[in-house]
Order: sequence, then C-alpha cells, then structure tokens
Amino acid sequence: MRSFKRIAWCGLFLMLCVAVNGFLNVCMIPYTYTRVDAHNLRTARYEEVFVGSSHGKCGLDPAVMQEVTGKISINVCQGGEYPVDAYFLVKEAARNRKLSRVILEVDPGYWVTEPNQTADYAVFYQEMEFSPVKAEYFLEKMMQADFRTTLFPWYLYRKEIRQVPQILEQKRGNVYKNYGVEPFSSPVQDYRQDGMIVRKPVESDRTQEDQPVLFSKDELNPDAGKYFKKLAEFCEKEGIRLIAVTTPVPRVTYEKYQDAYDSAAAYFDSYMEKAGVPYYDFTRGWEYGMPSQLEEFADYEGHLYGDGAAEFTRSFGEILEEAGY
Repeated sequence: MRSFKRIAWCGLFLMLCVAVNGFLNVCMIPYTYTRVDAHNLRTARYEEVFVGSSHGKCGLDPAVMQEVTGKISINVCQGGEYPVDAYFLVKEAARNRKLSRVILEVDPGYWVTEPNQTADYAVFYQEMEFSPVKAEYFLEKMMQADFRTTLFPWYLYRKEIRQVPQILEQKRGNVYKNYGVEPFSSPVQDYRQDGMIVRKPVESDRTQEDQPVLFSKDELNPDAGKYFKKLAEFCEKEGIRLIAVTTPVPRVTYEKYQDAYDSAAAYFDSYMEKAGVPYYDFTRGWEYGMPSQLEEFADYEGHLYGDGAAEFTRSFGEILEEAGY
C-alpha cells in the first residue's frame, strides 16, 4: 500500500511538473513568423521550397520565382537554420506535398560554426506538428542539446519575462489563432505570407561594419556535410531536383574578405560537383548584373533589400530556366 502511495505521489508530481512546464511555454514563448512558416509547410499549396539562412529569407522571393518559372514556392529559410534543420524541413515539406524542386541557400559561415543554443536552435522543432519526421528531428538534433533546451523550451526566453502580459494578450487574439502576419511588419521589414522577409531601405549607420562569419576549410563542421549528404540523398530518392545557391554580397565586403570568399567558392564548386548538385555562386553578383552596391543591401553582411531581392531572384530564375532546371 505504501509503495502504491509513493508511486501515486510521484505520478502526481510529474504531472504537476508537466503542467507547469506547459504553462511557462505558453507564457514565455512569443509568437514568431516561424509559426507561420511551419503552418505553411502543413497547409499551403506549393511544389518548391527554399531552405537556408537569413540571406535566403531576405534574398529569395517566391512570388518572383513563380513569375519566372511557374513554380509555386514557399520560403522557410531563417537565421540560425543549419544544414540539419534544412534537411528536416525538406523532409517535412515532402511529407505534406509533392515537391519538384528544393533550393538550398548556402551560407558558407554555417558550414564552419556550431549551432548556438539560443531561441533559434529549437524554433522550427517546437512549431512542427508531431510526426515521424519530428521524432527523427528530436533524436538527431534535440538530443544533442543542453537538457534545458530540450525539456524546457521556455528557458531560452527567460530574459523576456517582462513580456509575458503582451505574449498572453497576443495569443488570445485572432491574429495568433489565424496565423496572421501583421505583427511582423515594421519600419525596417515586412513578412509575407509566402515566408519572404522584405527588407526596407532605412537610414542607418554605414560606418559600422558587420563582419560576416568567414569560411575556412580547416574549420569545417562535419555535421554540415553529413546533413547536406542526407538532404541530397533524400531528394534523389524522392525525385526532387536539389539546387544550391549562394546569394550576392556587397562588393566592398567581397573585396575586404576576398581570400575567404574565393576559398569558399572554390570549395563549394568542387564539393557540389562531386555531389552531383548544381551550384550557383553569386557572391560576385556584379559579374551577373545582380545587386552589388552597398546601398542595395541592409548591411555589409549581405541581406538584400526587397527590390534587390526581386532583381536577384528574377535573374536566378531565368538562369535556372535556361539550364532546364
């Protein structure tokens, strides 16, 4: 009898912990556009998906690509999205829709660094519905994380505790319930329903440079190659055309770090050729008539303004059409 009571009390304690943890998740995890991206993966009509970093989020325009190629696309790129995340996002997309093509935006910096366990680390995992893909995602990525990141997602937002009233108010509203995009518009950017972030030209301090994470072959993260190969093999198995691309950077940035950019270009040209994946390196965008002036970017690192992104995507789409991809 005593043993039963101890088990019962332990069970009640665990249930209480789960309830408190869930309550804290609701209170402290804010509404982000990643929730809309994950919803689009489940419900939107598309045949092509863009995956990659924030350069892809701001640089690959689904609406323009559809004008050029006729393919209906969504953009689920995001800052902090590593090859492991891209792999599982493509698997999730393929679970929901018949994909004809995947465009992987390759930021060389993501191949020489480890994912930081910030809010970006688990954001897509948190928003995905439960499925075999999510279970595999958990085993492959989340099990490698700090236990607090895995078991207590709210922990990553603990510094935002003062925002709890606003978070709860927003989650009670129809915008949150209907996956509205209005909260993500600001003087500096708009978020569109197709997943594109449109950066807007604003007055900024151009004297302060943002140094990009520079590529070095000696610092390659083996997980990047591991999950890229998984992605390439998955696409080949499913009959999905995989295209890799590196978006333009300001010419002044390229010239300052030319050795690192040229090293990355040479490495990925060779790497992708061996993998059988078409790769387009537009780092030197001026050679293709693409945006290259600093004024066409939101920063030195290479996040395109909306007009530049449309121009780049149109040129890229035309190149893909000419190549028969």
